[in-house]
Amino acid sequence: MAEAAEVLQRLDPAALMKTHKVQGFVESGLSILVRVVEHFRPHTGQITYIVKSRKNVDVGFNRGKDLNAKG
Repeated sequence: MAEAAEVLQRLDPAALMKTHKVQGFVESGLSILVRVVEHFRPHTGQITYIVKSRKNVDVGFNRGKDLNAKG
C-alpha cells in the first residue's frame, strides 16, 4: 500500500488529464487508472477465496473491526 501511495503521489495531474486511445476508446489517464483498479478488484477476491479455501486460513482483512457497529 505504501508503494502504491508513493506512485500515486508522483503522478502529474496534467498527465492524468491527457487522453489516450485504449481498446478503441478515448480515455483520460485518470479514467484508465480507475478502470485498472476496478478490473483488479474481482481478481483480488478470487485470489483471497482460493487462499482461504486451500490453506484454510483467515486472511484477517477485518481483524480487530466490529463489523456490526453502526455508523
